[in-house]
Amino acid sequence: MTPRILMAVSLGAIACLFAPAAHAESATVEFTPIIAYVAPMKSQAIIPDSPLVIRATPGTGYGARLAWWVTPRIAIEGGLLYAHSSLELVGGTVLTLDAHFFQADARVRVRLNSPDADSGLDFIGGIGITDLNDALSDFSEDQGISTPAKFTGIVGLGGTVAVSERVRLRFDAEDHIHGANFDIDEANVSGPLDSPTQHELVFSAGLVIPLWSN
Repeated sequence: MTPRILMAVSLGAIACLFAPAAHAESATVEFTPIIAYVAPMKSQAIIPDSPLVIRATPGTGYGARLAWWVTPRIAIEGGLLYAHSSLELVGGTVLTLDAHFFQADARVRVRLNSPDADSGLDFIGGIGITDLNDALSDFSEDQGISTPAKFTGIVGLGGTVAVSERVRLRFDAEDHIHGANFDIDEANVSGPLDSPTQHELVFSAGLVIPLWSN
């Protein structure tokens, strides 16, 4: 299922440039419930002088976004996303913990093609927070291990395909960039902790619901 979600979202964004016009009504305010696939690209932490690596696994999730088109080309958008994941502690063996991603962000969508077109391609840029919680968060904090929420930068591309006068589908592909969510008190390890900058690829698809049109 996961490869199919990736392929559908990626092809959907590309198809926005070639989809036939359907004269969808241009909404000033839009609500978009979404499904998403979140793919962490970096390990959360590498323990020095140890084979132990901590990493989050890809997961599927859901959320919603609210967009206000302040001009025909520029929209201000806020979003919330939850995704189920797992946290793996990889050493001699693999220990897997249940984990959850929470993302909240504010972004700007800039229409790259004509705003008069029924289907479009958008540039996405914004900021937000990313939180990662695992099943042992409370116990881990007592041991000097924490998973704080991190300030996040967002960049990506999005597209909208008009399928009728009122119905449009939106596909977004984004890179969420932030510091590692997994912090360990360096007094508990020998040497500096390696916490790579995180890149989470977020592919989402949703149905655009117009709330108010001018």
